[in-house]
Amino acid sequence: AGDGASSKKIQYADDDSSAPCFVGGLASADQVQDGCLADGGVNVITINGEDDYFYSYDVDSDNKNARTIQGFSTGAQSKMFDDCPGCPYKDFEEFYNYYGEFDYANQWVTAALLGESTSFTNGNADFNIYGTAGRREAVKKGTAYM
Repeated sequence: AGDGASSKKIQYADDDSSAPCFVGGLASADQVQDGCLADGGVNVITINGEDDYFYSYDVDSDNKNARTIQGFSTGAQSKMFDDCPGCPYKDFEEFYNYYGEFDYANQWVTAALLGESTSFTNGNADFNIYGTAGRREAVKKGTAYM
């Protein structure tokens, strides 16, 4: 921007050595903001005891986690099939050839959550016929093993 403004990305520590800042994709009731940057207005942060940086921040809209479990599936085509050293990865290619979809894990989990059917080349599932417990298990297995 012409006013000298710039944007910085900050990653909070993910260990137990500091107050936690768990926001991002979490529902408001599940958020822990004790260790987050100060919210609202114009604030100042000092880094390494030397430089002061002025910033504005909204805890509800300025937190964006760069990774999600879903993203591992929706980004798999570029990371394991098209744009990587040694692409395509043999194991991923076998799953792609079987299911016929690059984001097969995302489609499986989404269908299980919504109680819908998948439309793969092979290995389809109709989660409409399962109750909550069965669909929950399909989501757990899909996120852990696919």
